[in-house]
Amino acid sequence: MKSNAPATNSISRFERSPAVNYRTQFIATMKDANLDSKEQLDKDGNPLPVTNIYSPDIGRVVAESTGPTASYALTGRNSTCGRR
Repeated sequence: MKSNAPATNSISRFERSPAVNYRTQFIATMKDANLDSKEQLDKDGNPLPVTNIYSPDIGRVVAESTGPTASYALTGRNSTCGRR
C-alpha cells in the first residue's frame, strides 16, 4: 500500500490484484466528541483491568471507499484521522 497524507487530505493507493475487493474506512474522532469514559466493573462493583467504555463518537467511520484508490478530505472538525 502506498499512502500520501497531506495536511488536508488522506489518500491511499493499493496495488491492484485480480479477484480482490477493496474497502477502505477512514476513522476519525471529531473535536467536539465526548471524551468521557466509564470503568468496567465486575459483579461486585470492583474495577476490571480492561479498557474503559468510551463514547461511540470516538473513532467512528467518517467515510468509506471501495476500489484500489481511496481518499478523504479532512473537514477541520477532525481531531484525529486514521485508515483501516
